[in-house]
Amino acid sequence: EPEEIARLFTMYAFELEGMEVVGGDTVFDFKILPNRAHDCLGHDGIARELSVLTKIPLKKVSKKDFKTENTKHALKISVEDEKLCRRYAGRVIENVIIGESPKWLKERMESIGQRSINNVVDITNYVMFSTGQPMHAFDLEKLACAGNQIDIIVRTAKKGEKLVTLDGKDIVLDETMLVIADREKPVALAGIKGGKWAEVDENTRHVILESANFEPTSTRKTSVKSGIRTDSEKRFENGIAPEIVGDAMDMATGLILELSGEARAGETVDAYPRKRNTYKIGVSAGEVNKLLGTNLSE
Repeated sequence: EPEEIARLFTMYAFELEGMEVVGGDTVFDFKILPNRAHDCLGHDGIARELSVLTKIPLKKVSKKDFKTENTKHALKISVEDEKLCRRYAGRVIENVIIGESPKWLKERMESIGQRSINNVVDITNYVMFSTGQPMHAFDLEKLACAGNQIDIIVRTAKKGEKLVTLDGKDIVLDETMLVIADREKPVALAGIKGGKWAEVDENTRHVILESANFEPTSTRKTSVKSGIRTDSEKRFENGIAPEIVGDAMDMATGLILELSGEARAGETVDAYPRKRNTYKIGVSAGEVNKLLGTNLSE
């Protein structure tokens, strides 16, 4: 029952700030503190937490099957600073039909206070709130290209470069700010806000889908300097795992192919220069007792 869920989270996990019935469902508003923002600023993380608290096994969500095809446009990704951008994955999706989102998607976004924009933008936001991984879509035909090759360059800005954000804010950039650029100019403030120049609108036919991982401190500093705070930036500044980049990319791709007509998706181009090692984390009763001054048994 919703009341029991509220009690469990309040006692063992997060402070409950509000509960509201929306369209036959209960929407919980939890206060996620920075120490858990890396894994619980997404519904997947909350589901994992709830599974542990209730001892109900976590359901495995089946992925939407899709096949990749040869696309007319080729994508090349260059990451100039591997410390500031730990991983950058991109994918060309052609023949996309931009339109209104289906009822289920609009209702899910509106239930958490998000305004529906169009099917592709809504999907990127839906995936972020599901997985905790921010996503972005660029209008491919608005990017500078050489023939059919599109170059995405992740680099620091040049002093004096400018960017007009999606919400119309003029930003003067400097060398401390990481940007996503094409061959000619910045098209997004990395991890924070997309630029107006490559905005997806009703005339968009081909998109480049972005799923990436940016260094937390740099993202936070750029956000403060530019005066732009977003849901995307909030997740990056708390240090999310690079491993979820691929899962989010596939989830978003599957939804776009399902909801936008005769679209076709190319292979993911994945710049992941320094893959993290797998670590096993253990703790002993002795370590716990030493820390707490207790005499607990195993």
